[in-house]
This record gives sequence, structure tokens and C-alpha cells, in this order.
Amino acid sequence: ENWDGQSTRPYNIPLRSLYSKDVNNLLMAGRPISCSYVAFSSTRVLCTGSVVGQAVGAAAALCIKH
Repeated sequence: ENWDGQSTRPYNIPLRSLYSKDVNNLLMAGRPISCSYVAFSSTRVLCTGSVVGQAVGAAAALCIKH
């Protein structure tokens, strides 16, 4: 990748971006999450996808528990 040493600040991904309002019991991580084309450039990479996947797993566990 073209790494030029620029750093970015952390940002939040809202939970509403990780589930489908039309399909019940579906949580998403990685490329299928709902975001703008600007945010997609950083959400599509593996490290962000793995962190979002962990968050989706935790959310699913909370849904089962409650």
C-alpha cells in the first residue's frame, strides 16, 4: 500500500451500521457493513474488519443473553 506516514484519529462505527433492518437475526462485519464510500476505504481492511467482527460477536452474545 502507499504508506506516506499520515496518521488518522480513531473513529466509532455505530452498531446500527452492523445489522440489517430488513433481515432478522443478521449481524455483519467487514465489507458488507453500512457506511459511506469515504469510510469504506478504511473499514474494508483486515485489521478493522477483525475488530468489528469481535464487536459483532460480543453484540450477538449480549442478544442471546438478554
